[in-house]
Amino acid sequence: MHVVLLFALLGVALGAPTTQDPSTTPKKAPPTPCDTTLQWEGRSSEWDHVREYNNRFLISFDGKNQRKRLMEEKRSYMPGHRYIEYLQFYNDKLEYQIDHTYNVCTKLPLGPWRNHTIPDDAVLEDQYDVGQPGHAIYANEWSDRVTGRYKEEWIGVFTTAKDGCWPLFEVYSKDEANKSISYSTRFFNLSAGIKDPSVFDIPDICKKVQLTPLPDLPTLVNEVQPTQAPGFFAKIKAWLFQRKNDSSDKLLKKAGVVKTWGKQMDQI
Repeated sequence: MHVVLLFALLGVALGAPTTQDPSTTPKKAPPTPCDTTLQWEGRSSEWDHVREYNNRFLISFDGKNQRKRLMEEKRSYMPGHRYIEYLQFYNDKLEYQIDHTYNVCTKLPLGPWRNHTIPDDAVLEDQYDVGQPGHAIYANEWSDRVTGRYKEEWIGVFTTAKDGCWPLFEVYSKDEANKSISYSTRFFNLSAGIKDPSVFDIPDICKKVQLTPLPDLPTLVNEVQPTQAPGFFAKIKAWLFQRKNDSSDKLLKKAGVVKTWGKQMDQI
């Protein structure tokens, strides 16, 4: 009798279904934006979707003093390419572009501060692993999405707070009446701190340079147009123009056409 009762009690304890009120089940709180490191160095790669141009930089980021230093990486497969160093001081809203190929410095106005961090009001869009299973990095994807706007202007992918909250990837896109901005930036080989603070020292060739006004283009860097290179691109332009017209000289002479070189040069 006692044995039968014991098995009956065990059956109730092990086999009987239990119900729980869902309202009493604790819910896991969604992650909140983590704080990125205020000072770090590493490498970055930016693709400008409007200009269809990509560049790689060595970057020193100082969030405490709102300044950045970017140095273009040398690429041997681009002969004739100039290498520019960018010193960006957002508190002063000034940028110095040092052309190390021609030893020329340009002083430019600077746009708003871009912190490469997660805004406090950012929206969590997704969570996923980056890399090999078992050795992957867990990442959170954030955006500046707000109700009533057609689309996001910023999307950022960052490691979680457990892994240090480092930037991995950013997309920024904005359309205005007179311009369109769209670029993607990847960050890699990052390390905390700035090894040599003197990278932010303004060189002597920049100290007496006058401010050059430029259109407000809030990209990672304000690209110097090739026509600003002293003499080099002007010679290439003249050479290409001459080659273009050499092939048509014979036909023009046969047709008795007199070329007005001055007018043609003015149109270039």
